[in-house]
Order: sequence, then structure tokens, then C-alpha cells
Amino acid sequence: MVVTGILAGVAFVFSVMSWLNESTQDKIDKATGPLASGITEMDRRLTGRLDAVDARIDRLEVRVEKEFENVNAKLGSVNAKVDNVNAKVENINAKLDLVLKRR
Repeated sequence: MVVTGILAGVAFVFSVMSWLNESTQDKIDKATGPLASGITEMDRRLTGRLDAVDARIDRLEVRVEKEFENVNAKLGSVNAKVDNVNAKVENINAKLDLVLKRR
């Protein structure tokens, strides 16, 4: 009989603990439900903003790349002109060397 009483007491304690566990989980779910939906909404907004920033960065990269291409084309033109000037200077130096040798 004593053993039956102890087992009944243990069973009662387990049933009370599981009831408390379930009611506590329900309270936690009720308390954190709005928080979870708030976090989901913030995540959606943040994702939208990050997508917008990413699109702006992509457009900026395209514009910068085009500008670099334009600068490279202009530098190529300047290099060609400098090469032309260098050729003329070398031609003048060659003629001056000839003049100096004749003297």
C-alpha cells in the first residue's frame, strides 16, 4: 500500500509538471507571437531595403565601368599624340645631329 501511495504521488507530480509545462508554453507562445510577427515584418523591410541598395550599387558599378572605359579611350588618344610628338622630336634630333656633323 505504501508503494502504491508513493507511485500515485509520483504520478500526480508528473501530471502537474506536464500541465505546468503545457500552460507555460502556451503563455510563452501568446507573449512571443507578436514579437515573432514583428521580427518577420522587420526582416521583410530590411530585405527590401537591402535589395534596393544592391540594385543601386549595380547601377553605380555600370556607370563607373563606363567612365573607366571612356578614360581609357582618352588615355589611348593622349598616348597616340605623345608618340607622334616623340617621333617628331626624334626626327628633329636626327636632323640636328646631321647639321652638327657637317660643321
